[in-house]
Amino acid sequence: MCSPDDTIKLNVGGSSVFQSTHSTLTRFNGYFKILLGAKVPVEKSRFGYIFIDRDPTHFRLVLNFMRDGDVDLPDSSQEIREVLREAQFYRLDGLVKNCQVKLQNFEIKIEKKLPVLESYDQVLQVITNPEKPVIIIYFPHGPDGTIDVPFNPTEFIKRSQKDSDIYFKRIEYNTPLPHNSFAFWQWRIYYKDKSYQHGKSSLDFGKKLDEAVAHFKKNL
Repeated sequence: MCSPDDTIKLNVGGSSVFQSTHSTLTRFNGYFKILLGAKVPVEKSRFGYIFIDRDPTHFRLVLNFMRDGDVDLPDSSQEIREVLREAQFYRLDGLVKNCQVKLQNFEIKIEKKLPVLESYDQVLQVITNPEKPVIIIYFPHGPDGTIDVPFNPTEFIKRSQKDSDIYFKRIEYNTPLPHNSFAFWQWRIYYKDKSYQHGKSSLDFGKKLDEAVAHFKKNL
């Protein structure tokens, strides 16, 4: 039977070796507590290592979480997702929660860059009895998810947000587009009983959008 201070050697992925104490590895309910608490002794190599068939890239973070109960996560959302997968494998609920919270915060930061409407229900909400003109810019995406942006959205928002509410909405396709097909950027301006739509993307999309906004406001 292991004592809390016994050193456990781990070979993670066949290329990286880590060492920690029995007490650290069994501090939280999860993979290692089950593994090391089993009545049948865990199999070890002739060098005394326990083999763990996982990618070792983020195991240092996993181990530090078990040591301290907390750990600094990467700033990359992709890396956080990778850590999350490892945390789920090792059944470390606290680390899973930390990863999920940081991913949510990361997504919130992204959303704040541009006001994006997720559904046509939200479109209806923002165009109903608006206090000032509402500009909704509809953006297309390619079959592979790529988005070509024909103007500078942040600069347009800076120029127009004082007297307009501006939103972006992804164009919803009823059927997938063929690989050689594309859709156009569009805008629609709403205010009271008036609306104006333009549906053709071009290199001077931003200029035409500015002109359309000015024309619409002039004729209110």
